[in-house]
Amino acid sequence: MAEKTEGMIRAKKDMLHVVSHELRTPLARLRFGLELMDTAEDESQKKALRASLDHSIEELDAIVAEVLEYVRNENSATHLERVWIGVQQAFLQTIRGSEQQASRVEFQWVFPDDPPQSHVFADRIAFHRVLGNLVSNALRYARRTICIRVYRVPTSPGKTDVGQVCLEVQDDGPGIAPEDCQRVLEPFVRLEGTDRAAVGSQASNHAGLGLGLAIVDRILQQHGGQVTIDQGSLGGCRVRTYWPTTGN
Repeated sequence: MAEKTEGMIRAKKDMLHVVSHELRTPLARLRFGLELMDTAEDESQKKALRASLDHSIEELDAIVAEVLEYVRNENSATHLERVWIGVQQAFLQTIRGSEQQASRVEFQWVFPDDPPQSHVFADRIAFHRVLGNLVSNALRYARRTICIRVYRVPTSPGKTDVGQVCLEVQDDGPGIAPEDCQRVLEPFVRLEGTDRAAVGSQASNHAGLGLGLAIVDRILQQHGGQVTIDQGSLGGCRVRTYWPTTGN
């Protein structure tokens, strides 16, 4: 109990430190931009300054939204309302929600021939949150291609019973070093360096607090599933999420 409490306190302190640090940059840009607005010489300069201010506001909004999503999901395991969800339709809905960014890459789809074979028993809101995080992450780092596979897996090697559905999302981006694959599932872990520089249309957007994959991992744990990360056949990052297929 004491160790758990200490871990929770440490996690809260880490969150406050990271969030306060991330908020300083867009706030400083807003303050600087407002000061320059009074001295702008013409309308073109004011337009450029307004665009910069809008970008800073969007970045602040993204930071707040990410933190709220992480906190909201922290104790939601007891409030899961599980229903049967068609994976293919859910993925297509997620892609349509990111249509502007998705238009620059090619999507490769691999679904079971029998549509009922690709249904999961999960909380709809949490499930769509996972899909959104996986797709947005792939779009951020993909160069040209994103591959999405859905297939059933047996509960244990050598058995014929099928107990889980695997949702696999991989891209052809720079990938993640093997020693970092497990670490990126921890909160506030962001891989720095040119090898992880975003190459997609979201490269100039807020890079995140390192909570996206941590949220995915937590949701899968709440559903009795799991997440694995490695290098895919496209050369980039491959994220596999394993979901339950029974209502028990």
